[in-house]
Amino acid sequence: MRQELIDKMTPVMRDRFEKWWTQGDKLLAYTGGLINWVGDYLTDENVEWSKETMKVDDIILTGTNPEFNAVIVDQCQRDAKQLRDLLNSDSEVKKLFDKIEYNLDNPILVRKKDDNFMVLDGMYEMMALVRDNVDEIEVYVAREKPGATPLPYCEPHLIYDIIRPCHRGYNRDIPGVIAALRFVKNSYANAKDLIKERFNEKWVLEDEELSKAIKQLLEE
Repeated sequence: MRQELIDKMTPVMRDRFEKWWTQGDKLLAYTGGLINWVGDYLTDENVEWSKETMKVDDIILTGTNPEFNAVIVDQCQRDAKQLRDLLNSDSEVKKLFDKIEYNLDNPILVRKKDDNFMVLDGMYEMMALVRDNVDEIEVYVAREKPGATPLPYCEPHLIYDIIRPCHRGYNRDIPGVIAALRFVKNSYANAKDLIKERFNEKWVLEDEELSKAIKQLLEE
């Protein structure tokens, strides 16, 4: 019965999600589910983007899965040139990278950190480009605005997940809930508005103690 209901309710919830949420909301949900930083960078108003042509060897490779990381990180120190040299000299490594599936229509995102440029998204495309001896590529580069403090957006469920156990009576550690909400409020640009608009006393019903604590948090 449980699986039957899961099968029935999943498309219902998907349709509601698609109807009411913006593209930015959807991006945050998708990237959050994938444990991916892209949503953070694309929703952060303190990050500027530009489209640039860069040499593949000037971009620091980042992680994928443990199988590829053993080569990219451990053997090649995230360096594209070292990876290319290894692919040309080691048939077993070449065989591993020959099975990469990629789509060059997917944008490659790069973030600037200090004086370095690091892959933010598109590592499979980058690995294939290194393998295929491509010299230059077009990428989208993220740079933090000078003097700005990055503050990405969070999904509403992050706040809901903190409040839910207390509201439902599973764990009535209200000081712990408020401490967690305070951290979220100070870490995400939209968190205070979410708490104020979606989790005020009109929404957190029949829980005067929790509602009062949330109201005091918003007044800080």
